[in-house]
Amino acid sequence: MQLQNKKLTIIAGPNGSGKTTFVQYIYPEIVSAGLFLNADNFAREMNPDNVSKVALAAGKRFLRELDARIQSNYSVIIETTLSGKTLLKKIQSAKTNGFVVRLMFLWISTAELCDFRVKGRVASGGHNIPLHDIRRRYKRGLNNIPLYLQAIDEFEILRADQKPKLICCKNMGLPLQIVDEDLYQEFEIVSQQVE
Repeated sequence: MQLQNKKLTIIAGPNGSGKTTFVQYIYPEIVSAGLFLNADNFAREMNPDNVSKVALAAGKRFLRELDARIQSNYSVIIETTLSGKTLLKKIQSAKTNGFVVRLMFLWISTAELCDFRVKGRVASGGHNIPLHDIRRRYKRGLNNIPLYLQAIDEFEILRADQKPKLICCKNMGLPLQIVDEDLYQEFEIVSQQVE
């Protein structure tokens, strides 16, 4: 699907925040058109019985696919924990190619709640992530948010402990809009505590 208004939409959040479910619910037409890139999906295609065994290869495939979509001027939605900085270069490449880059961050209040949600996914047949990985990615993701917010055009931060609730947003050319002051303050406090 090639669009005049090319968009790179990044659905981010810690493991267990519901990123894939969120995308499937909010953007079903994008998912059915094959415009949603997710390294976990690639890993399941490569080795459905042991996704952790092919995680690195799936991540590399994800980055190649993202590059191809950007170079072909195709809008795309991706999923990430923001625990690394590799996507910053991809964002710059997208912007250079005329994409509007939007980030939607699904914040969960604690790494332990993320672990609980991952365990629920495992009980339903999903893949597991060890608690030490969840904690590491949770911390890195929150630490990296300022870098990503500086690199993108638009963003929304949502509290996703239960049904996602908008905390704040920034649209292109407009100032930050705080929608829920109490949740914004809580997010700021938690973000600063993980450093």
